[in-house]
Amino acid sequence: MRFAETYGHEFDYEIPEAWRYRDYVIRALNADVPYDQFVIEHIAGDLTPRPRRHPTEGYNESIIGTGFWWLSQGTHSPVDVRQDEAERVDNQIDVFSKTFLGLTVACARCHDHKFDAISTEDFYALPVDQPTAALLTDLKQRGLLDETVVLWGGEFGRTPFAQGTDGRDHNPFGFSVWIAGGGIRPGMTYGQTDKFGYHAVENRVEMYDLHATILHLLGIDHRQLTVRFGGRDMRLTDVHGHVIHDILA
Repeated sequence: MRFAETYGHEFDYEIPEAWRYRDYVIRALNADVPYDQFVIEHIAGDLTPRPRRHPTEGYNESIIGTGFWWLSQGTHSPVDVRQDEAERVDNQIDVFSKTFLGLTVACARCHDHKFDAISTEDFYALPVDQPTAALLTDLKQRGLLDETVVLWGGEFGRTPFAQGTDGRDHNPFGFSVWIAGGGIRPGMTYGQTDKFGYHAVENRVEMYDLHATILHLLGIDHRQLTVRFGGRDMRLTDVHGHVIHDILA
């Protein structure tokens, strides 16, 4: 573990609320909290079904352990914001693995670990799969998932092959998104690419169709949603788009 009250970069700004995590650790040590529970609270204290409570004030103690993730390296005004985000996540995972596994899995950011059974897929499951599962679990526990549309995706996919030495190129011809809650049928896949993962060949869905479907789930007819622009009534789906009824519950 590590702790600091400032980021330690140039102007050395303070880390907001860092003292809460410090006091949490002190209370946990004084209360002789079992080590396995202490670790669970650090990794996913927000998902603990029966969280510990503050001995006098009664608030959730377990969730404070997740503050561990945010006591990481920090800069201000980075030149490349996305790169800075990636570096912070990489740093979080590196410290996590060294603390609780006794080894570093940082090299799995770019390739499968050379000495341990840790794949690149496992590496990215930590910053992506875990918080995504936490969001869906939280919405479901609170009875909000049925009326909340959760969409996970990007603006395009990646080709299944490298473009010279420049890596994989943008691929708008076949890629995946997933959608949950808000009237979507759970536990199914829709559509398929060719065997190379390059072109969508079965049940192709255009972005216009996806937008039309999301608007439908929100109770909006995409054909009626218009804004006056350039002398004509423009739609989000332009002159395209069909609701994908097969994926609706």
